[in-house]
Amino acid sequence: MAASVEELAFDLALDSLYTQRDVLAEVRSRTATLLTASSIVTSFVGGRAIDISGLEVLTVTAIIAFVVTLAPAIYIVVASAEGSFSIDGSRLYADLAPAEASLEEAYVALAEEIRNVRGANRALVDRVLWSLRLGFGALILEVILFLAALAVH
Repeated sequence: MAASVEELAFDLALDSLYTQRDVLAEVRSRTATLLTASSIVTSFVGGRAIDISGLEVLTVTAIIAFVVTLAPAIYIVVASAEGSFSIDGSRLYADLAPAEASLEEAYVALAEEIRNVRGANRALVDRVLWSLRLGFGALILEVILFLAALAVH
């Protein structure tokens, strides 16, 4: 339990930063699932569809959809390293110590710093979430196209 309003504000800000970090970790985990599913579909269903119908419009488009699932996955893995989920304690100390800030002022400064870090991370989180959606959309398209190629022949 927080001892002051300032400490409560800090605790809530820190929790929200951890939540943001956890969202990125979950997206990275789901990216592995996306790659696995896409690879399995291409290997088994796609291989069979290409054997039966050859490289025609549906199978080529499905292969393109497979490649589209790879691009967001690669982006997510690379971009996730861009985020910042920690506070530079020595910098904060250098700012607060000369002013002889109280503990309450330190909590407020920390909460504000965390808010700034979260704001800086927001665009990254939005981009990786959209990338994951794009990847899963491409996976669905890939499945539909390969199955359609099988159904036509």
